[in-house]
Amino acid sequence: MKRSIKQFLLLSYLSSILCFGLPLYLGWDFRQMLSVGWPLFILGGLGPALAAALLFFLRREELGGLPGLLDRVRRCDNPRSWLLVPVFLVLHFGLAALLGVVRLHDSPAQYLGYAPLAFFLFGSQELGWCLIVQDGLEEILPLWKATAATGLFASLWFLPLLMMEGFLVPPDHFLHFAVYLVGLRFLLSALRRKGAGVLACCVFSGVFFALAVPLSLYMGGLFFAVPVLDAAICFLYSSRLVKENL
Repeated sequence: MKRSIKQFLLLSYLSSILCFGLPLYLGWDFRQMLSVGWPLFILGGLGPALAAALLFFLRREELGGLPGLLDRVRRCDNPRSWLLVPVFLVLHFGLAALLGVVRLHDSPAQYLGYAPLAFFLFGSQELGWCLIVQDGLEEILPLWKATAATGLFASLWFLPLLMMEGFLVPPDHFLHFAVYLVGLRFLLSALRRKGAGVLACCVFSGVFFALAVPLSLYMGGLFFAVPVLDAAICFLYSSRLVKENL
């Protein structure tokens, strides 16, 4: 594994442990985290993005420095690929709703105020997960393995949050949550295979988590069908037939 990936994971996990693990150790629940410890929540949520920026700055020869980061964020080989952002969101949440995997909370309005924060924090993390982890893994692994591994690495970052009482997903469903994030990564991989830039991935991931805030996941028998369908969408849009016609 490339040194930059190891360093990014170390910094990202450290931010999660310090910003979320310490309040967890002090006995805070998720509501206290958002009300009393909101500066820590924001700092921890920005951890992967800040780690990516720091590594681009320190490893200039390998990653291109901060100008290289900005260039890669602005790059978009196929502007039409932005149209796939709403298409993939509708496909994912539409199929999840049809299968009964996602449902609105009893009082979804109380969660909507957190949606913009989720958009900003979790969307920005793609600077690291896309540009450092997945790009690095794809140099040594096939697409599906690199995508799945990136999703699993990302799920570990959430672990201290999942351990908090009141978080959107209970800790005993960590495996379900990890597989769900792997499905998200397959959709992001499909976007990038169609020429979407990292900025489109940041927007997609941000909207994805913002929409997930007022929802609850139902861990029933059809739950794992959703990430499987996400992976199918990825391979469909990465196929030669679709590449030649879209």
